[in-house]
Amino acid sequence: MKPDKVVGPFTTQNLLFFIAIVAAGITTVTSFFLIMKHLHRYTASNQQRQIIRIIFTPVVFAVLSALSILNYKVAIYLQPLIDLYETFALAALFLLYTEYVAPDKDTRLSYFDALEHLKPRSMFRNKGYDVIPGGSQNWYLSKYLAVFLYVNIDIVMTIVQEVTQALNDYCETSYSLKYAHIWVLLITNVALGWAINAIVRYYMRMRNEPEFAQHKPTLKIISFKLIVGVNFLQSIIFDILIATKAVKGSSQVTGYDLKYGIPAALVAVEQIFFAVFFHYSVGHEKSGF
Repeated sequence: MKPDKVVGPFTTQNLLFFIAIVAAGITTVTSFFLIMKHLHRYTASNQQRQIIRIIFTPVVFAVLSALSILNYKVAIYLQPLIDLYETFALAALFLLYTEYVAPDKDTRLSYFDALEHLKPRSMFRNKGYDVIPGGSQNWYLSKYLAVFLYVNIDIVMTIVQEVTQALNDYCETSYSLKYAHIWVLLITNVALGWAINAIVRYYMRMRNEPEFAQHKPTLKIISFKLIVGVNFLQSIIFDILIATKAVKGSSQVTGYDLKYGIPAALVAVEQIFFAVFFHYSVGHEKSGF
C-alpha cells in the first residue's frame, strides 16, 4: 500500500530524503573545505592523516543516512557501515593522541617506558594518583589493544550483521537468543565500552603532559564524543518509542518513516553542526601545524 502524499506529489519519505540530501551536501562542502586546508599545508602528515579521517566522519554519517532514506530496503545494510566508520574514526583519535606525544615509532615504546605510570586513587573523584613502578609501557599497550581489538571485532560483527540480514536471521526487532541481533549488539557494545574507556583513560593520564596539552586535545575528544553520543542516544530513543508504540505510523507517515526515515534525516541534519564544530576542534590553525 502506497503512503498518502503530504505536500503536492511528495510523500514523507520524499521530503525526508530532500532534507537529508541537502544536509549531506552542506556537510560535505564544509568538511572538504577543512580537509583541503589540511592538505594545502600537509606539514605534519602522520597527525593530519588521522585528523582527516576524523573530519570525514560527518560526511559518511550524512551521506549514508540520506541513501538509507532513498531506499528503506537497503537501510538495514547501510546502518552497520555508519557504525563501522565510527570505529575507524575512534581508532584515528587514539592514533592522533599517540602521535602528539610519541611521533617516532622507533622510540615510542621507550617514551612510554620512561613515562610515570600514574594510577588514579578514585575513578569518580579527583583524589590524586599513586605512582606505579615500571613505567607506562604495559599501560599504553593495554590501551592500544583495547582500541584495535574493538576495530577488528566491529569489522567481524559488521560482516555477521550484513550476512544474517540477507539470510533473515538477524531480526533487529527481536532480542531472542536464536537471532544474531542480540549477539552482535552484546559483543559490539562490550568491545565499544572497553575501547572508549581506554581512550578516556589515556586522555586523562596524558592531558597534563606539555607535548600533549599544547594540541588542545580536550576539544577533539569532546567533538568526537558528541557525534558518537548523540547518534547512540537518538537510536535508543527511537527504539523505545517504536517498541512501546508511543509513536505509530499513519497513512502519511509510515512505520518505515518512523524507524528509518526520520532518525536518518535527523542524523544527516546534525552532521552540519559537527562539520562546523570540527573547524574549531580539529581545524588547521588549532592543530599546531
